[in-house]
Amino acid sequence: MADSEARTHQDIGQDEAWITNLKNQVDTHFNIGAQALQNTQERIGTCATQAQTEVAAINASTIQHIKDVNALTLNATQLAIDRQWNVNETDNVAKAILGGPSLAAIQAMVVAAVTDAMKTNNG
Repeated sequence: MADSEARTHQDIGQDEAWITNLKNQVDTHFNIGAQALQNTQERIGTCATQAQTEVAAINASTIQHIKDVNALTLNATQLAIDRQWNVNETDNVAKAILGGPSLAAIQAMVVAAVTDAMKTNNG
């Protein structure tokens, strides 16, 4: 009877050890799984935040481009209307420059420089 009592105590000890070991393994695997899930959630959160930031930048850029195009279109429209109804100021300015004293002075300087260069090279 002493043998069977000793054997029973030994079996009980082994069963408790087996159950404790099993619980430890389950807890370890559960913790590993929970940590992996948390890491995955953090990565997804980081990617979502980055995507939101990039979408906001793209939207801001698109809005600015639309504003720029609208401004250019308005300027082109205003210029076309101005040219249709007003005198061409560019022609008047060009006539003033070409007929003014500054052009005559420039022509005189160029003629003098060319004449001087020809005298130096020939002489």
